[in-house]
Amino acid sequence: MAYIAYCSAWINGVSNGPNRDSLAQETSLDSLKRLIHRISNVILGLETYRLVLAEHFDISKCRIAILSNEVVADLPEGAVVASSPAQALAHFANTSESSALIAADSNTVEAFLVLGLINELVIDFEPGLTVAPQPLFAKLSKSVKLDLIGLRKVGPATIQLHYKIKQ
Repeated sequence: MAYIAYCSAWINGVSNGPNRDSLAQETSLDSLKRLIHRISNVILGLETYRLVLAEHFDISKCRIAILSNEVVADLPEGAVVASSPAQALAHFANTSESSALIAADSNTVEAFLVLGLINELVIDFEPGLTVAPQPLFAKLSKSVKLDLIGLRKVGPATIQLHYKIKQ
């Protein structure tokens, strides 16, 4: 199975940071909605799952694994809560789908990267100048080689970078 990770970042921090820019966030939500519509196996971080619910995404046709150590109430049919990346991946072991989407904060995506489990990486990025930039994946212990396979403008100041992970 191919694993495609999605995350977003903008000038004032990663999407799960304290300084959210509403236009950049709206653009990222549109990107996430398109990816979830295209890929029905979805691994979500808890905060991303809450955002998906708050934004009323149609997840009725998705198999979902929510990465969390917390109890999640009112799970949709076919959804599970997983406490580790391995447990989340196991949820899709017996499916005929060829890919799964990992949509979460940068820390969660980084956990999958460290394990070598991501084949593609999609990042919505609002570039800009800043005094103290925040690294997107601060805890990586080794370099991950990327091959840019797509670049497109997705918002007034937001670009989407699509990479293939070189194994």
